Amino acid sequence: MTRLLLAMLLLSGCARNGIFELEVDLPPQPPTVAPLFAVVQVSNSLAFDADWTSLERIDGLALRPTCARPLVPPACDVRSLAPDCSEVVSVVGEGDDLARPLRVRVRFCEDAGCTAARDVTAPEARVEFERALYAGHYTQGRVCVDAVPTTPTPTPTIVDRCEVRCRDGEAAMHCRADGTHFCEDP
Repeated sequence: MTRLLLAMLLLSGCARNGIFELEVDLPPQPPTVAPLFAVVQVSNSLAFDADWTSLERIDGLALRPTCARPLVPPACDVRSLAPDCSEVVSVVGEGDDLARPLRVRVRFCEDAGCTAARDVTAPEARVEFERALYAGHYTQGRVCVDAVPTTPTPTPTIVDRCEVRCRDGEAAMHCRADGTHFCEDP
């Protein structure tokens, strides 16, 4: 079941806000481990190695064995997301939030709240969006996690700002020839 998390970085005045919709494609439940939950958190003020326990999070989405991928899965940006195998997170920001990178942690925990003793070292996927928020615009980005990671401190995947979709039009590339994003004034 797709759910919505509104991570309130800051909120006031529509034209000054930026809204980023993050789609997370989740892996199947591994057959040889206890049932796992995917717990998503976002921050633009904390480094990955900082303590994120005080940040808002919702109960994780249970991984399902039916979310299996083909041997060679399709590229992340062209996949159809199955509601039972994905999570949608909406992030709202303004002011300084707009220019900062957005960091995403997808932790794979034994407890839906990621509070079990063994969840302290839960494996996770890390993604950093170079820039995800633009004032007065609605943007989208996607993360695909094809298998449960094996480490709690992986190297983050960096997503270039030109890979963030501006919902104001359709294009294969989301930046102009001069390097500005379609959500920025030329």
